[in-house]
Amino acid sequence: MKKLESVVIGNESFHVEVTEEEQSGLFVKDCPLLKEFRIGTNVFDDYDVCVFENLPSLEVLALGDTKERSCNFYDASLELKHLPKLRLLSFGVEAFHNCERVVLENLPALESLTVGRNALVFKDSDKTELIMRNLPKLTSLTTEGTESFSFLRPSSITLEDMPSLTTVTL
Repeated sequence: MKKLESVVIGNESFHVEVTEEEQSGLFVKDCPLLKEFRIGTNVFDDYDVCVFENLPSLEVLALGDTKERSCNFYDASLELKHLPKLRLLSFGVEAFHNCERVVLENLPALESLTVGRNALVFKDSDKTELIMRNLPKLTSLTTEGTESFSFLRPSSITLEDMPSLTTVTL
């Protein structure tokens, strides 16, 4: 998809029914002109993995609504790697709830990360992992809503090269 510039997916899309042995995933890679990717609520809710990688023009990634129950990628792991222009990243309410692995790596332009209530809650397991590495321009990490359990229970946490981070509200 060499000419793709924007993806906007509305609510209640891309549902799959898979058995425990089957897996489903969203892989967005190597789209050189893609600038924005946005999804609504209850999209990809049954998918097991979400990967965005090698997208040199991506500036905005919004996975769900930060104020409304989204449940995107429930039970899924996430990898965001090598997105040199990504400035704004947001996760909807309960997106990646019950995840096993979250990797945010080599996002040199990322300035703001906004997380909806109870998004990025990790499975109750000793094998969960949160990696946030090489985010030199990240200044703000904010959770929307009150009484949130976002970032709950990762058994391993790696935080490296985030020298500009000044505001953390969880």
